Parts: sequence; C-alpha cells; structure tokens
Amino acid sequence: MTKVTNVNAATLIVGEELKAVKVQFTKNGIGYSYLCAHEVEVGQQVVVSGFEGKLKIVEVIEVVDALDLNLDVDYEYKLVLSTIDTTKHDHVVTIRDQLKLAIDREQRRTVLESIKERVGIKDQGILNNLLKKLKGTHE
Repeated sequence: MTKVTNVNAATLIVGEELKAVKVQFTKNGIGYSYLCAHEVEVGQQVVVSGFEGKLKIVEVIEVVDALDLNLDVDYEYKLVLSTIDTTKHDHVVTIRDQLKLAIDREQRRTVLESIKERVGIKDQGILNNLLKKLKGTHE
C-alpha cells in the first residue's frame, strides 16, 4: 500500500459517517469522486475545492457508500466543503415571479382601460370583438 492509499483508508476508518459522492464541474462532464460528511442527494449543489484549490459549486450526480471507493489511487480524496441550501432563494424567486405576473396583469388592465377611454368604448363586448379581429390578422 502506498502512503496515499493508507491516508485514504485511514480517513474512511476515522470518518465512518463519510459517503462518497460523484460531482460534475460542467454539464455532461466527467464525474469526480469526493468524500462527504453531509447529507446530500443526487441533483443537489455542493461546494468543493476544485482544480488549483479554487472553490467551485458543483452538482452531485451520484451518492455511494464510501467503502466502495477505490483506495489504491495516487491521490487523496478531497472533501465536500458545504452543501448549498436554496430553499429561501427559491421561495423569494417564486414570490417575485408571482408579483411580476400580478403587476403585468394590472398594467395590461390599466392600459386597456385607458385605450377604452380614449376611443370611447364603453361596451366590453365591442372591445373583445376588435381584439379577436386584430389577433386574426397576425396569425
């Protein structure tokens, strides 16, 4: 056994709760194995120390028992540094999207009311017929 193999094996013994995860740095890229002490699922984003020691956000593409790792490699397995929790972000984005839709609807309603006022249309049915005719000319 090489020194690196011994370090990898010792790490697994000491860190019994460790899992192995495969991550991708790019879409459809090669999967790289990391040790992970966090609860993670396939599809989740995690932070790892990538090439040249730079922090990278990557996607987990596989989670396996760390004991399935090949220990006879000439490098030490790196560790997943952190998980990314986007729950609050996703909630805010959902609310923002709903607000945008509500604002757009209100702006369209206001513009429509303004047009009706300018051209003197008081009957919604007349306006609907005009809109149908306009749509028909653009299809």
